Amino acid sequence: FDHLHFSWYNHYATSVSPTPYIFMIDYHLTLRDSKGENAPTLTHPFYLKKGHTNNSQTIPYLSAETFKHKSLYHNLEEVYNRLFEWLEMMTKNYLPSEYEVLVQLVPVLPSKATFLTLPFLSFPSSSTSICEAHQDAKDKGLCLVLPIRNFKGGSLLLKEQGLVLNLANGNFMVFRSAETMHFNLDYEGSQEFFMLHTDRTMDKWEERRNG
Repeated sequence: FDHLHFSWYNHYATSVSPTPYIFMIDYHLTLRDSKGENAPTLTHPFYLKKGHTNNSQTIPYLSAETFKHKSLYHNLEEVYNRLFEWLEMMTKNYLPSEYEVLVQLVPVLPSKATFLTLPFLSFPSSSTSICEAHQDAKDKGLCLVLPIRNFKGGSLLLKEQGLVLNLANGNFMVFRSAETMHFNLDYEGSQEFFMLHTDRTMDKWEERRNG
C-alpha cells in the first residue's frame, strides 16, 4: 500500500546527552556530549574531543517525502484546506486543553514555518492499508483519524477502551495513540486514512531548543 509522511520531525536531531559517554581512542577521550558540559574536569582539554555528533541536524526538519512530493503536498493543501481548518476548529472547541498543548509548538518552528494540519505537525496519508495492533510510542498527545473514499468494513478497534468504531466516509475520531493499542479490520472497496499527530520529541525543541 501507499504510505506517505508529510511531517515535522525532531526525533533524530542532535541534542545534549544527559549522561556522559567517554571512550578511549588513541589516548584521546571522545565525548558524546554536543556541548561538552559533562567533560571530565581532571583531563587536559588537549586530550578531549567530541564524537558521534551530527552537527548538520540540530533543529526540527520536514520529512524528505514533503520535498520529494512537494506538488502532491500543495495539491492536498489546496483541496483539503477547508477540511483541515474545520478539524482544527473542532479540536479546539471540544478538546481545548489538549489543543493548547499541541498548538504551542507552532510558534517555535524554525523560520516561523507552519503546517497544513494544525495543531498537528505530522500528516501521514495511507491508502489501501490494514494496520496490525500497535501503539505509536513516538506520538505526542492526540492522534486524529479520518477515513475517506467508499468502502465497507475496516472498523477501527481500540483495545483498552473496548471500542469497535465503524467510521463512515468523512467521520473522524481522536484518541491517545501512544497509550492505546489500535488496529483496523478487513474492508472492501477503496479506503484511505488521514492520520494527524505530532512527534513527541518536538518537546525537546520547545523546552530547550535541543540544548
